[in-house]
Amino acid sequence: NIQMINDDRMFMVMTIIRRFSLCCYLSGKNDLFVLSHLKGLKMSLKGGFTSVLPLNYAAIGMIFIIIFNDYKTGAKLANHGLMLSEKYDCKSSHTGTANVGYMFVLSWIKPFQTLLRPLAEAYETGMLAGDTEGAMWEGRWNY
Repeated sequence: NIQMINDDRMFMVMTIIRRFSLCCYLSGKNDLFVLSHLKGLKMSLKGGFTSVLPLNYAAIGMIFIIIFNDYKTGAKLANHGLMLSEKYDCKSSHTGTANVGYMFVLSWIKPFQTLLRPLAEAYETGMLAGDTEGAMWEGRWNY
């Protein structure tokens, strides 16, 4: 049972951390990428659930694979993030969670062909939710 966040300030900080972490990833600032997701996870666990929490779990799963070569724990974290995204209907961040969870974590332990359908569904979800940026990240794997 996760308590939903009701603090607008905290929600904005979490959104900024999410955007910052993407910039860190794209610019190769791996240390800041790791720190931003750990901070986001800590804030969510302390302050309550936001739609960014599933993405934090998936990204930390990716970090476990990259840094520790721990595919089992990485997959558990990614699956937990994907489960939270579906359970709490996180349309605004589901595309990012699916992209990280399926492509950068689960692709290490599952056949790639089994990931295409969930990625296509995440693309559709993103487009319907207005998350065109996230949907375009998904679309690059399917089209």
